Amino acid sequence: MVFKKPQFYYLVFITLFSLFFISACQQEESISVLQEPAPSQERNASSNGIQFTLTKTEFESSPSTISTVIKNTTNHSCSYGDFFGIELNQTGLWYQISFSEEVFQKYPDFIDIGLILDANDTTSQNFSLERLNMTLPQGEYRLTKTLLCPSPQGKEITLSGPFKIG
Repeated sequence: MVFKKPQFYYLVFITLFSLFFISACQQEESISVLQEPAPSQERNASSNGIQFTLTKTEFESSPSTISTVIKNTTNHSCSYGDFFGIELNQTGLWYQISFSEEVFQKYPDFIDIGLILDANDTTSQNFSLERLNMTLPQGEYRLTKTLLCPSPQGKEITLSGPFKIG
């Protein structure tokens, strides 16, 4: 088969463009991790009568949503919000994954205040990675949740639930 020069260049252009387009579509979104390790490397799933658990701790790929349960076994109410932190374990140290400013502008309810967990009560909450347009690569992570107990002027309690992807 003999190609004329314009047809040959057109064919090369289409081939290169197709390869570029396919590779661009296959790239995973990158996550941004803070340079310094998280200030608290030791975080528990329970503290001061508050328990934080993930309903699932192993995922084959980045989940769209992570479901959690928060249980208050104290005699006072605690305040919390829709915000969750997420940390990545790299070489034995935890590093916070940062959220873009756009996330907080787009979702003003993604904050640490506004909800009450009554004494001796349990609540469920979902952390939506899909909503935040976030895809996590394979690795070891922990979701962190902060509550203020007793509410409104108590001690800040941050708990974590570990999970793995891959």
